[in-house]
Amino acid sequence: YNKPTLFKCIKCGLIFSEFHKTKFEENYRDVIDHAYIDQINYKKLYFENFTKKILEFCSKDKSLLEIGAYYGAFGSIIKDHVKSYVGLELSEHAVKYAKEKYNLNILTYNANEYLKTSNNFDIIVMYDVIEHLDNPFQMLNDISKKLNPNGILIFTTMNMDAFVPKLMGRRYPWIIFMHKFYFTNKSIKKILEQKSLELIKIKRDTRIISMGYFMDKLAINFPIFKKLFFMIKKIKILNKLKVKVNFFDLNIYIAKKSS
Repeated sequence: YNKPTLFKCIKCGLIFSEFHKTKFEENYRDVIDHAYIDQINYKKLYFENFTKKILEFCSKDKSLLEIGAYYGAFGSIIKDHVKSYVGLELSEHAVKYAKEKYNLNILTYNANEYLKTSNNFDIIVMYDVIEHLDNPFQMLNDISKKLNPNGILIFTTMNMDAFVPKLMGRRYPWIIFMHKFYFTNKSIKKILEQKSLELIKIKRDTRIISMGYFMDKLAINFPIFKKLFFMIKKIKILNKLKVKVNFFDLNIYIAKKSS
């Protein structure tokens, strides 16, 4: 399928899509993602692992804000490790699901608008969000202002300097229409510093999905083998197997508010 053309800024190293000026965010209000719901148990397994990786920054006396809470898989786990949890999510369908299934405090607010009047937080988390934002630089600026002294920002995204995206080029699966901005470790560090945030740690982000979901993704990116992937997916025992995916291109970035 068609992929957006990407450009790279010579000065700062930021990579951006041809659609970087097209505003997408409000479109997420209408999102209904049944595929994600089907994978919710695997998502929770992933977020249990993710939580272990960030637990050193969490405690029962800290407040946490999640921007892009989606269907509540992370919130349902992290809420027991912090004093208070607030989630922001534009998809009304996702918010309804998260509230009913996990009894989470999730609001259908635009994050930029919410941060203008909200209290400060000790921890702010964005899982696979920053690449979707209309203006990630304004978001990071707003986040920096709303973090308490020594507050922590934790977010995930792709590292375009990794081997796999360089090897695959335009065939890299995370180059998609809804991803507007792409980063490297170097460009992230530079952007964070401009927002009074210090990058203190980078961790590998291993995903956990079902074999069936993995086969679907492979069929999209390698259509020549589509029949083989669909045959594997039809085997029920294989279809539900847990698959750990780590091509060293997806990272967890942890930044601290500069004093």
